[in-house]
Amino acid sequence: MGSTPKRYRRLLIKDPSKAHLRWSVVRQNPEAYVSGTVRHPDHKTIRLDDWHRVFTNTENRAPAMRHLVFID
Repeated sequence: MGSTPKRYRRLLIKDPSKAHLRWSVVRQNPEAYVSGTVRHPDHKTIRLDDWHRVFTNTENRAPAMRHLVFID
């Protein structure tokens, strides 16, 4: 389950012991732009001479994957 910064601060005020848990900052559905050499173990290496927007995988839109969320 995710949280907003405001909700996180309220939680720590209510229960300061939670500050010692291993929290991570992540982004849901981020935007990214790439240029240059792009490598990935699942794909052929490509060279991009200009900036290109990266789109996340859309497998979470399949009915069988409706509960899948990409968080990075």
